[in-house]
Amino acid sequence: MVSAWVGELWIFVMPDTPITDAMWREHLEMCADEVKRNGPYPGVLGWAPKSGPSAGQRRIMTVEYADRIRIDKQRRFALVTESALVRGIMTALSWVAAGTKMNAFAPDDVGRAFDWLAEDVTFDRRQAVDALHALRLQVAKPRVATG
Repeated sequence: MVSAWVGELWIFVMPDTPITDAMWREHLEMCADEVKRNGPYPGVLGWAPKSGPSAGQRRIMTVEYADRIRIDKQRRFALVTESALVRGIMTALSWVAAGTKMNAFAPDDVGRAFDWLAEDVTFDRRQAVDALHALRLQVAKPRVATG
C-alpha cells in the first residue's frame, strides 16, 4: 500500500490482492507517523480495486489506531472500488459513523469522488488526480524477487 498528501487530502492505494493483517498494520503505522508529523488529515481517498479492509482489519483501525490516526478529525472518507459488496459495506458504515461522512464510488466515478470530497476538504484537484495516478502505477509495478 502506498499513499500521499495533497492539501488536506490523504490518498492511499491498496493492491488488487487481499491485504494481510501485517500489511494493514504497517499502513496504519505509516498513517499514525504522518499524523504525528503533519497533523490529522480531514479528507481521505482510498483506492481499493478488488476489496477493502476486512471486518477484523476495520476493527484494528477503529480500536487500536483511532486515537493515533485521529479518526475524530476526519471529515470525509471516500473509497473507490470495483467491489459492489465493499461499496455496500461503506454505505452501511456511513449510517453509524460518528463525525465522518463516508461514501463509496466505482472506479468510473472517481471524478465524482473528488467532487464529493471537495465539498468539505481543501486540495488541488489536478495534483490529487496526478497523485492518485502515480500511486496506482507504483502499486501496479511488478515486484522483482531478490536473494
